[in-house]
Amino acid sequence: MGAVGRERITYTDRPVVGADIYVDTHLFLGHGEDDVRGGLARVVAVHEDAEYPDDPMVDVAEHPDYSYNWALLSREQDRLRAEFGDRRAYADPDLRPEFDLD
Repeated sequence: MGAVGRERITYTDRPVVGADIYVDTHLFLGHGEDDVRGGLARVVAVHEDAEYPDDPMVDVAEHPDYSYNWALLSREQDRLRAEFGDRRAYADPDLRPEFDLD
C-alpha cells in the first residue's frame, strides 16, 4: 500500500501524489537549465509510460518536465537517504552558453 500525504515511502510502496521521495543529483551537459541537486522531492504525478509499461513513472515538483522510473529509483532510496538526509532537492540551473546545446 502506498504512503499518504507528506510521508516518506519505502521502496516497496508505489508513490502517491504528495509523498516525499529521494531523487539524485542530475547535471546535464547539453541542457544545464535542467540541472537539479538531489534530496527529498514532493511527488506531483504518478503515471504510466508506453516505453515502460510495467514501471510507474514519477514526476516531482523540484524537477519539472522530467519523469523518474520508480522501479529504478525505488532501489536507490536507502542510498539517497544516507547521502541527503533531510535536505530537499532543488533546481540548480547552469545557464552558461557552453551547457546549452539546444
